[in-house]
Amino acid sequence: MTRNDAARRIAHLAEHRSDPGIAGEEKATSAEELLADAASRDPANPRTLTIRSLLEHWGWERRTAAVISVIKKDLAAQGMTTRPPFTEGSVGDVVALVRLGTEPGADAETDVDISDTEDVSEPDPMTLRLGRLPARLVSVPSTADLTYAKTLMLMRQFSQIAVIDEDGTYHGVVSWESIGRAHIASDDPSLESATASALVVDHDAPLLDQISVIYDRGFIFVRDADRVRVTGILTASDLTRQFGTLARPFVLIEEAENRLRRAAEEVFMVDDFKDAVANHQKAKVTRAADLTFGNYVYLLQNPDRWAKLGWKLDHDQFIELLTKVRDVRNELMHFTEDPLADEQYAAVEGLLELLRTADPRP
Repeated sequence: MTRNDAARRIAHLAEHRSDPGIAGEEKATSAEELLADAASRDPANPRTLTIRSLLEHWGWERRTAAVISVIKKDLAAQGMTTRPPFTEGSVGDVVALVRLGTEPGADAETDVDISDTEDVSEPDPMTLRLGRLPARLVSVPSTADLTYAKTLMLMRQFSQIAVIDEDGTYHGVVSWESIGRAHIASDDPSLESATASALVVDHDAPLLDQISVIYDRGFIFVRDADRVRVTGILTASDLTRQFGTLARPFVLIEEAENRLRRAAEEVFMVDDFKDAVANHQKAKVTRAADLTFGNYVYLLQNPDRWAKLGWKLDHDQFIELLTKVRDVRNELMHFTEDPLADEQYAAVEGLLELLRTADPRP
C-alpha cells in the first residue's frame, strides 16, 4: 500500500472510523476562493490539488453528472480549466488549475500543450467513458530483455505488461500467454518474440461497449486524450473490483430496506402506511412494500408507531441515522464510479448493524 498515503490512512480508519486524507492535503475553503487564487497565479506555478480536494471546495465528495456540470461552468466563467481533466482518474489524482488558452492545443502565455486539459466548453457526456476508469500504465521499453519483463510482472503481480519506449512508441504487450508461446517456439526467446498485439481503445470510448471485449481478452489498453500515447490499462479484474465497489452499498441498503419492510409488515396497519406518504400517493399504498426508503423515515418518526416495534434503541439516534442513509440512497441513484465517503459507508453499515441487532433473524 504505497499510493496516496494508504497505509497511514487505513491505520487511522481502523482506529477512528474516518479517513484523515492525504498528508499535507489542503483544507477546503470555497470554490470562489480557490478560483480566485488559481486565477491570480503565475501560469508557470499553477494551483495544484487532488480531485478529492477540488470537489470539497464545492462542497461535494463524488463526481455525479450534476456536480461535474456545475464545476465545469464555474471554471469556464473564470477562464480556467484543469490539467489533466478532473473528470478522469481517481479522486486521489492531482490536477492543476490552469488558464484556458486562446489557441486550440496551446496555452496563450506558457505555450504549453493543453490537449490533456478538461474541456469546460462542452457538457460532460452522459455515457460512462473508459477514461474514467483505467489504471496508470506500467511498461517496459522494447530494448529490455525478456527476463527483466518477467521479473517485473512477477514482482508487480501483473498478468501482462505494455511494451512502450521512452518516446511513447507503442509496440504491443507481453503476457504470460505470449511468453509461453515464445518459449515453445525458441529455447532463448527475446522480448520482441514474446510481444503480441493488443487492443487499444480511445479514452472516450463508451465503457459498456468494451465490457465483453475486456472479459474475453482479459484487458484492453487505453489511448490518452491526444489519441497518440497509450497511457492506461483496464483489466477484467479492474471491472470486477470496480463494479463490486459500486454494488456493495446497493446490497447493504437493500438488506436494510428489506429488514425495515419485514418489521413494518408485522406490526403496522394499512392506515399507518398511508400516513407515511403524500396525499396523492395514499390510494396506491396498501402494504409496506409500497413504501419507498424515504417513507420509512416518516413512518417511524411517530413515537407511538416506534413503540410498536419494541426495539430497545434510542429513537432520535435511529431516525437521524435512517435519514442519513436515505440521503445516501438518493445520491446513489445519480451514478458515479467514485466510491461513497467513509462517513456515508459508516452510516449505512451502522444502520444495518442496528437492524440486525434489534431483529437478529436472517
